[in-house]
Amino acid sequence: MFELKVFREIAMRELVFLFLFLSLLLSLGVILQFGGSDSEGNFEFIGLAGYITSQAELEKTIELMENKHLNAYRVSFRPSWISQEGEIKGYNPACIDFLLVNTNFLVIVDGNHLYPATEGSLYAYNHWDQVRGRVFQVLERYPNNSRVAVELINEYNLADYDTKMQDLIDEIRNASYSNTIVTNKLTTNWHKFEDPLNNTYQGMHFYFNHWKTDGALAQMNRAINQYGITKILNTEVGASSDEYRQFTQTNVDELEAFLIQSQSLGVSNCIWMNNDTQNWQGYALYDFYLNPPNSTPTPTIEPTLPPTPPPTYEPTATPTPTASTTPEPTNTPPPTPQPMLFADSFETQGFSQWSGRGGVGTHSETIENRHPQDGNYNARFSANSRSESWAYKNLPSSPVLYFQEYVRVNSLPTYGNRLYLGTIQANSRNSVEVFIENRGGNYYWGLLTLVNGRSYFNREAVASNPHTGTYYAIEFCRDTAEDKSKLWVDGTLKIDVDRANAGGANRVYSGITGTNAKSLVYIDNVKVSDSYIGISNFLEDLQAEPNISRGFPVIFSGSVLFFL
Repeated sequence: MFELKVFREIAMRELVFLFLFLSLLLSLGVILQFGGSDSEGNFEFIGLAGYITSQAELEKTIELMENKHLNAYRVSFRPSWISQEGEIKGYNPACIDFLLVNTNFLVIVDGNHLYPATEGSLYAYNHWDQVRGRVFQVLERYPNNSRVAVELINEYNLADYDTKMQDLIDEIRNASYSNTIVTNKLTTNWHKFEDPLNNTYQGMHFYFNHWKTDGALAQMNRAINQYGITKILNTEVGASSDEYRQFTQTNVDELEAFLIQSQSLGVSNCIWMNNDTQNWQGYALYDFYLNPPNSTPTPTIEPTLPPTPPPTYEPTATPTPTASTTPEPTNTPPPTPQPMLFADSFETQGFSQWSGRGGVGTHSETIENRHPQDGNYNARFSANSRSESWAYKNLPSSPVLYFQEYVRVNSLPTYGNRLYLGTIQANSRNSVEVFIENRGGNYYWGLLTLVNGRSYFNREAVASNPHTGTYYAIEFCRDTAEDKSKLWVDGTLKIDVDRANAGGANRVYSGITGTNAKSLVYIDNVKVSDSYIGISNFLEDLQAEPNISRGFPVIFSGSVLFFL
């Protein structure tokens, strides 16, 4: 039996989403056919699916999904005529409870997982009351829960599939349950089901030892264009129906291409793991890459002080995400530099000017004199995989905040992943975060903007391939007045996107705010302003504005804004 645990690090659950897992490289297929556009699709979910055999394995599954930014898990249970409740692979609500308490995932409950399909379908036909009973067993325990979706039956392949699915949908809605409903066909033709709440997802299952990418995409286009089915969630796709021992590079590539191209159509998917994360070992052998979703479910638990750090993203990722690409602006004159609200060059040899420092997992924050960008001292942040290391500064709430720091990395993110290097935050669901992304072996500067719990990824249009051992002046802004997120690197505007940022920013983080591998980062010459800062000599700035000295109140326009 599973035992509920309500203690997991809030920091590892924050944002998302951004939750969310596995997605892929460049826009191929359908997008390629129309000119090679490289943009993020509007798909809602990307996740895993499978049986859970123990709580320990469930925790490993969650860890993998958080690392890959996945946001949906389809938990499968054998039908009641095969396994009794509480048995291994039998229906176990404690597993669902654990996912609800400890994650922000959409939990898709596949309570009637037929296998093999033909034999299971015949038995289900003759015992439909048990199929229906399992569906309502889930609904009665999680009534109207927006994070619990019920999948009616897995791969029922008889001719009355459409009739039985529609009847169940009608019965569920007539009983006033608003939960998301999921149906997945196997061999029957497409048919759009009627749902008065428009909260039913339809789908199909694809294994790429039987399918080719073009054929699977043709099914998606048929569902969308011929039948008007726009809410599509394929809850079981994989490289091979014979599980990981039979994976080949060709089949993994076919799956990867399908995921990328179907996501551009707005199609969501869950990748079959069989038992726990069993199949993942096969994907790990073949450079499998996934795109995170462009939205994440709203966290169920709000953070409390001390401040919740930005989430650890692995890109955690993610194989080469198809994050929305921002064309690189040209010939845009920089704004005029303005006075600073906060500044620190670490010459006090400590973090006394900051509100606090800390991290997640294994981490350290120190001051040293070995790698200063200017002056004699710099900050040194180190973090192990899935850990964080940072210093944070609380600020008066501001609708517009610019944050500049000089950053030198000791190592670049691994293939398909991101290294997060600082955050401007209003609260746990609204922030802007800067990162370096390894996309196909090239390195891009990028921004993650979180707006009311929804995640938006943007990267520079052309890889600038930053190097280790070099300081870069990173400046980024979060602007609720103009609804903008922007990023400059060494004074060059890299990203300028419209984002409806919500709430005044009141905190900045500097250091390692997310990593998928052991990382070491040096930071120097941090500045914060409510206007563009620009590139200049830090020590000369301090001489020009003596009130922004180390260890004294910051005076601006005759008022004490805050104490350093």
